[in-house]
Amino acid sequence: MQNTTREQYNIITVKNIDDETFYFKVDGQPYSINGGETRNFPKFMANLAVKHLIDRLLIKKDQEGRLLSNKNERAALAEQIVVGEQDYAVAVVPTDQEIVEEINDSDIDSVLDRKKEETFIPAPQPDFQVQVTNDAGATTITADATITEEKPKKKSKKEEVKKKDEFVGLKVPPRAEMMKHAQYVLKMNIDDPKTKSGLAKLSDEELYLELGMHN
Repeated sequence: MQNTTREQYNIITVKNIDDETFYFKVDGQPYSINGGETRNFPKFMANLAVKHLIDRLLIKKDQEGRLLSNKNERAALAEQIVVGEQDYAVAVVPTDQEIVEEINDSDIDSVLDRKKEETFIPAPQPDFQVQVTNDAGATTITADATITEEKPKKKSKKEEVKKKDEFVGLKVPPRAEMMKHAQYVLKMNIDDPKTKSGLAKLSDEELYLELGMHN
């Protein structure tokens, strides 16, 4: 029975049972197996190597060549020369669909699928702050985009007296000069409606203290 094309590429382990180096050619290319050496060849090459090695051994045994056609002699030598055979495994070529599925099945997808089974974690809040000054001059810092305003607390009589004491002997510069200080030194946007309204409700003394010009 003839070998299939795929079987021709099975790997055959061949042993040179002679004590001399054996030479053979395949498509004009020379190959050699040292005496007692074992080498691997594709089956189509091993067929030639085994045939010619058996011929050489039989001629050494009978120079007249009468043993060359003796099937039993040839089979006995072949049994010693051919050590084994390994199947030629043809690589499986993936289809276009399998390639696409392999690409789509990424590490990210597997992580996201696993995350879906875990406990839901609220999305992190934006990391920014909003500063708001209400009509009474109270300032609120909030960590999200929702602007809140604090209601001014009613001052006690002691606080009102203390506030009045702060203004005793207090000399303040012209209001226009304080507004320039706020704009150019403190980098305040005095044209902002809320800021402008808040500053306008302060007296000159309160504005002076609010801008920290007394320090």
